[in-house]
Amino acid sequence: KFTCTSTGNTSSSLAMYASITGADSYVFIPNKDVSLNKVLQTLAYGAKVFSVEGNYDEGIQFLEKYSSDLGLYICNSVNPFRIEGQKSIIYEVAQYLNWKLPEWIIVPGGALSNATALGKGLQDLFTLGFIDKMPKVAVVQAEGASPFHKMFVQKKHELTPERFPYTRASALNIGNPPSWKKALKTLTQTKGVSISVTDEEILDSKAVIDKCGIGCEPASAATIAGLRNLISQKVIDKDESVLCILTGNILKDTEVLNYYHSSESATSTFKNTLQDVVLSYNNIKDFVV
Repeated sequence: KFTCTSTGNTSSSLAMYASITGADSYVFIPNKDVSLNKVLQTLAYGAKVFSVEGNYDEGIQFLEKYSSDLGLYICNSVNPFRIEGQKSIIYEVAQYLNWKLPEWIIVPGGALSNATALGKGLQDLFTLGFIDKMPKVAVVQAEGASPFHKMFVQKKHELTPERFPYTRASALNIGNPPSWKKALKTLTQTKGVSISVTDEEILDSKAVIDKCGIGCEPASAATIAGLRNLISQKVIDKDESVLCILTGNILKDTEVLNYYHSSESATSTFKNTLQDVVLSYNNIKDFVV
């Protein structure tokens, strides 16, 4: 019996693979700030879904306390085997790029498993001689949920959890990331950096990615927002090569699309309200009829 707590991405993956193998999956979803789209996907794959009072952090605490008694095998990043599987992302990237990795790799920072897995994979590739240098890693958090970034810039040795984190990027809405120690090791080994960005910067960046025909969840777009800020701060030179990793597709947190594209604060370049769409349709209909 496999289990996880999730805002949508991990739960959907777990439910899918469990269904393929004929195994049972039990998913514990926070009762606030989650993506209904991904919860429905999790349900569709046959997972048994339960609501947990609080956010992702309370979900992890619940599983760590009760999973053994319930006979459930945790598949979150607190499980080291999860990291071993997740690090294969950088193997695939390195192979695709003909073993010439960029100078920077940027990842969003929620539970920090991506940063942890990335560091593990990079160390493997370097040790085995597949790459001749380690790219610098940048971890991007949302300002409303940035305990790791605050710890890093303040040069503290312990992370102070945030009790009430909040960001529209639900995968980043984590106040006590379980993998922070290993993520810190990744930044130390690669001489990397941490940065936080606003929700507005995240959604502006998401609009750019969506308009390119790729599409992503808000948490993924934090990488582009982070890149923009790191270039403006002259941490990353405009001529350096950069890889931004997207961790979730456009079908997560879709409610932000309506919020962003119908908001007065939306950038005019990407603003595409429902009213505009209807107006365009009516104009076309006049010509057709």
